[in-house]
Amino acid sequence: MSWTIKTLKKYFEQKFKDMSKARKLARKLMNTRLNGMNNIHLQLVKQNETFVNKDEMKLVEREIKSLSRLVYIGLGVWLLLQPIIMYILTLLYKR
Repeated sequence: MSWTIKTLKKYFEQKFKDMSKARKLARKLMNTRLNGMNNIHLQLVKQNETFVNKDEMKLVEREIKSLSRLVYIGLGVWLLLQPIIMYILTLLYKR
């Protein structure tokens, strides 16, 4: 096949059109991918906002430990006082 200026012009114009279409399609696909990645990033940011950091978690653990100690002390005091109260009540109602 012999190339003339007209056929070369048509050939390269078609190549340029094809390349332009390919670039547009690639740009569209890349935008779709980037939008998906942005959505995932936003989800991760929102999820990260709900997490508790280590310092806050340590503070909560300390508060829970101190409250549980208080409950155990209260139970211990009640277990010590219960027989004494029962003894006093039996003495009062025997009379």
